[in-house]
Amino acid sequence: MAVSTEAQKVAAKLPSSRLLRQPFTRIAIAPTLRGRGLAVSFVTAISEYAFHTPATKILTLNVYSHNHAAISSYRRAGFTLEAILPNTVMIDGTLWSTHVMIRARPTSQNLVPPHHRQTSPPA
Repeated sequence: MAVSTEAQKVAAKLPSSRLLRQPFTRIAIAPTLRGRGLAVSFVTAISEYAFHTPATKILTLNVYSHNHAAISSYRRAGFTLEAILPNTVMIDGTLWSTHVMIRARPTSQNLVPPHHRQTSPPA
């Protein structure tokens, strides 16, 4: 799957200083738009944009451990599990754990996660 044009447009509008100095606090897809791969496209586009800055070596994100859809999207966008932090926050009397996920700078020849690359059939 290629990065969607909509996600590329959003990523292009973000100034690099925001990506370098201020973390995103939330990424959410409207319930009516879920299941279309928008989260994967958006996170992939933002990641690629961030990696165009030489100082960016690694991207880190936190996601609540019970948010399986988000974890799956982040994995498809090239992130891997770094750690699980148990009981990081209490919400409505319930302790929630957090997954810490990372994506390291790809090699210069390989800025796109493997499942996004278009491959040619064998000759």
